[in-house]
Amino acid sequence: MTPRGQRRALSLEELDLWLGSDRAPAKGGWNVSAVDGLIAGSVAGPEPIQPAEWTRLIFGARPLGEDGDAALQAVLDRHDAVARILAAAPASYVPLFMRTDEGVVLAQDWAAGFLAAVRLRFEAWRPLLEAAETGGLLLPILVHVPAPGVEGHIAELPARARRHLAEAYHHIPTAVAALHGLHRSAAERRTPRRH
Repeated sequence: MTPRGQRRALSLEELDLWLGSDRAPAKGGWNVSAVDGLIAGSVAGPEPIQPAEWTRLIFGARPLGEDGDAALQAVLDRHDAVARILAAAPASYVPLFMRTDEGVVLAQDWAAGFLAAVRLRFEAWRPLLEAAETGGLLLPILVHVPAPGVEGHIAELPARARRHLAEAYHHIPTAVAALHGLHRSAAERRTPRRH
């Protein structure tokens, strides 16, 4: 029995299994890595997104049931942990990437989750995306999102450039921390100070 006021939460491993099961209400390829990207995008973004809005992408709108409630609590716990890390020690942020059995990092699901958060507040993200000096912050994330024709262009790049793109995931933690700092600084400048 869990203490009163504290909900049972699945572990991240259990959450990943639950998301891939028939019990998960929203179908759309959600796994722990994609959820983590969605969380990072919502925490580091230019405008707050209420949990009821972004969790709907994962869980849909129907009642969850006991396992679903524990899955939701796991997601909310991860959100709180990411928010605390980015606020207090942004350099220690570590995304939850998928890995192959050989240990190769797969950042595509995480990047797709992050872009789902961007789409929720696209107009707020637009100035950042369009500005040359800040748009580069998103490059380590964007290279992991498949787009029509991009694979052909990547195949034509020199081997060194292809290796650099394959290792772009190394720069994602720094990019998320920088985006969070950039947006928090902007929010603080907009907030009037009391004297």
